[in-house]
Amino acid sequence: MSRRLIAATILTFTLFTIVILPSAAQEPGEGPVKVDGGHGLHVGFYAKSCPNVEDIVADVVKRVQQNDPKLPPALIRLFFHDCFVKGCDASILLDTTASGSNLVEKTSTANGETLRGLEVIDEIKAELEKQCPQTVSCADILAYAAREAVVLAGLPRHNVPAGRRDSRTSRSDDADENLPTARTPLNDLIHIFARRNFTVEEMVVFYRQTIHV
Repeated sequence: MSRRLIAATILTFTLFTIVILPSAAQEPGEGPVKVDGGHGLHVGFYAKSCPNVEDIVADVVKRVQQNDPKLPPALIRLFFHDCFVKGCDASILLDTTASGSNLVEKTSTANGETLRGLEVIDEIKAELEKQCPQTVSCADILAYAAREAVVLAGLPRHNVPAGRRDSRTSRSDDADENLPTARTPLNDLIHIFARRNFTVEEMVVFYRQTIHV
């Protein structure tokens, strides 16, 4: 398969999850758990409340990638695993839920111990909390980090609408029901990706690029 097809497929996915699968939006500068009734994502969401957010994300990702060349596909896969479950809401990052009664997404069979890049998101979040406390959602951090991964992979830079809010819930069963694994039957894989308007060829390219990182 051509490099152009690989590039187009990964870029299509990142744009798809950024635009089509947002979580409910928050108000600018109101913190990561502000509930809003719509999906009011837009470019420059943090222009006033945290103007350096995208530069901070880019700096951390680029610095870590210098010692970890496989970081870009790992971050794209992390974003993919978050968005494919119930929207781009950072539920994959939760260690526990408020009730403590459910196993979270990161412990699911579909995720297992294969997720990478979580510590990078933590590092970005810590830096942002120093400069813009309780402002930037983890869901938006994941989206920005995935964009930087795309750029470091040599693909075009694209604008990222922001304003997602973070989920307070995370269930391992949701991940197992929605995410493909190395053992998922072919027909099931085709169905999973077809629901997101991916062709079979695009599915193969993206799946091969992100399943082993």
